[in-house]
Amino acid sequence: MEMQKFKEADEVFQGVAALVPQSEVPLLCLGHLAFSQGWYERALKFHREALERAPTSTWAEAQVGEALLFLKKKDE
Repeated sequence: MEMQKFKEADEVFQGVAALVPQSEVPLLCLGHLAFSQGWYERALKFHREALERAPTSTWAEAQVGEALLFLKKKDE
């Protein structure tokens, strides 16, 4: 992702998400990837999925909040 290889990063994170379905981490990575490309709705989708997998994750909560902020959905 840091090397601007977005397609490859997406493939890796999708693969890890499939291999470790109980972990929120690959979904958060997919959200970061989307966010870094300005795809805030997609980022929000992944971050909300991460929060569903790990309802007590403050990292996932913070990322949902950040995506909502960039989408100008402050009330949510």
